[in-house]
Amino acid sequence: MGKLVNLRHLEIDNTDKLEFLPQGIGRMRSLRSLSKFIVEGGYEAKEAELKNDEYLRDLKLSFEWNDLSETSEVERIEGVLEGMEPQGNLNELNILSYIGSKFLRWMMSGTVLSNLRILSVTE
Repeated sequence: MGKLVNLRHLEIDNTDKLEFLPQGIGRMRSLRSLSKFIVEGGYEAKEAELKNDEYLRDLKLSFEWNDLSETSEVERIEGVLEGMEPQGNLNELNILSYIGSKFLRWMMSGTVLSNLRILSVTE
């Protein structure tokens, strides 16, 4: 997938059984919208290199968890989001099924989300 360097929109809907994305997705420099990003099986969020993707405008993130009562699940989800710091050109950010207890450092900085027009965070 990393060879699709000119791909601008990647819509991944109705794919509940999809367990991972190809590792080359971080090299897709023309990507402007990504409807789903899967972090699992050792694939670190920082490897997505969203901070380097200057054309990404819309991002939708959805989380699944095993046990809400476990502090480790909250920490895992917050850690994934912290590592996914996007580039500052993002217009729309949707975070679904977020069980964290705080906004992330990059969300509060004021520079990363300076162009943001739509922010949606739901549990």
